[in-house]
Amino acid sequence: MKKIFVIISNGEGGIATFQKYLIKNISKLNHKIYFIDKKNNSTLKFFNRKLKSKVKFFKSDTIYDIKKVFTFLKLIKKREENNKVIFVFSNPLLLIIYFWFLLFYFKNKKINLFIHSHMLKINFSQIIINFLSSLISPFLNKTYFVSNFTKNWWLKYFFFYKLSNYKVFYNSVKIPRVSKNNKLKNIIGFVGRLEIEKGIDVFSDIARFIVKNNFKFEIFGDGSQKKNIFKHTNVKINKWQKQEIIYKKFGILLVTSPIENCPFSVLEAKSYGIPTLSISDGGIREIVKNNKDGIILNLKDLQNVKKSLFKIRQNYNFFKKNCLYERKKFNEKICYLKLINEM
Repeated sequence: MKKIFVIISNGEGGIATFQKYLIKNISKLNHKIYFIDKKNNSTLKFFNRKLKSKVKFFKSDTIYDIKKVFTFLKLIKKREENNKVIFVFSNPLLLIIYFWFLLFYFKNKKINLFIHSHMLKINFSQIIINFLSSLISPFLNKTYFVSNFTKNWWLKYFFFYKLSNYKVFYNSVKIPRVSKNNKLKNIIGFVGRLEIEKGIDVFSDIARFIVKNNFKFEIFGDGSQKKNIFKHTNVKINKWQKQEIIYKKFGILLVTSPIENCPFSVLEAKSYGIPTLSISDGGIREIVKNNKDGIILNLKDLQNVKKSLFKIRQNYNFFKKNCLYERKKFNEKICYLKLINEM
């Protein structure tokens, strides 16, 4: 049976990547897709011409232009009067703004909320937003969390949020062909925004500490802290590039942000057989098996990091083999098909 999906977005970063995979797999099943978003959103850069032809885009200067978005929704209602419409939100605030209109205007609908993150600091406005979204939660088809850590965090700190129908849906990625080349095990990679909240300052300190131990560093990203990164001939800063280029430039992924929920960079690296060394807390501990396809450190001192990098390098074939085995659990073709069928 053909389904009608309406994705209302304000996503950047990991949310944009999630939407890319979701839309790609919906289109493969020949379901109909409406995508409401702000102009120049980063999700759009992932779409090739073929995929764009399968999606009906509604673009606004801002996704919070309520009058314009309501116009889009009325048009969708007119076109899909007799069909069941499945709404997908990845932002609780957007859900609050548009929910009551959807509830009474669309008779035959399912509304799903995907929560991709926690909040480092809880302020009054966030508590109000969560209280309002808690009033909506009983009417939702399902609430999806990107990790158990994210789910537990919301239920603990936003105690208003009482969920009757929720599920954990881990991010998943494309599974590429991988060569047997192990020559990159001396090269450590960083993939992400060059900002303090992503731990680029910690990564820079680690590079400074161990660069003399026959390690090189490849950094992919951009941000305000670019000028503060440790300068050395073995530390190279690259602009954003295609995934298939990035993960052929290094052999160990180093994650240094304070907390990560379910980072695509770790899953992408795993899909290429690249082990992860993480000093992050959060949901990342659910997708990396310690001492199997990577190493999770609790103590974040430089000596421990150095010791762990040596361990991965010396047992590289073991870690790579486990990565290639574990990546099967995060195959986007399988995971998104199951998700789409249950929505």
